[in-house]
Amino acid sequence: MGSCSNMTIAKEEDISLADESFDIILEQIKHGEKRFQEKILNISFLSSISALCRDAEESSLEEPHLPYSKATLAEHVVMLMANLPERSVPNTTLICAMFAIQNLSKLKPPLPTDVESSILRFALQGVLSMDIEEANAHSQALYKTSSDTLQAMLKGLLEEEPTTGHLLFILEHINFWIKSRDPKERARAQKVSTALLQHAVLSSHFDDLMTSH
Repeated sequence: MGSCSNMTIAKEEDISLADESFDIILEQIKHGEKRFQEKILNISFLSSISALCRDAEESSLEEPHLPYSKATLAEHVVMLMANLPERSVPNTTLICAMFAIQNLSKLKPPLPTDVESSILRFALQGVLSMDIEEANAHSQALYKTSSDTLQAMLKGLLEEEPTTGHLLFILEHINFWIKSRDPKERARAQKVSTALLQHAVLSSHFDDLMTSH
């Protein structure tokens, strides 16, 4: 009897958390740019997207229960990313934004090309041009987390449509930074490009694609 009660309480807590995530997303999109300077609200918004995406993935629903379409949520993430400082420094908002996109990429359908292109531009600029304090362990740790999250996001976007054409589309955005005059940016871009290519080579989805032609 006790275990059944615990299960009921757990389900009620899950529903309560989902409702809270819904409300946070609705409020953020309702107020739009007025909230872009509020770091805590932005992180709550991004974290709520990730939470609802994980719930949708775990429930295996054909139609995920989201307050807005996947594309609309991604567009608002892009607007938030566009309002980050032009000269990037390690920050949790960018990390949460890329993590939200990674989670959105697990849902169907694939993102529109123009939205994905904007995501790639802002995420790559934010991470590859990031200024870090070499003697600051916290700054170094945030950069590593940013870099790791970027790579995970890129892999997630590629998995939406695991085709050679889509891979080349993403690599074109990375290639801009491989041509950078800054050796630090070039090295970072080459590392990201190599990781994505290795993922494509090892991906079972790409194996299926190759064997089907």
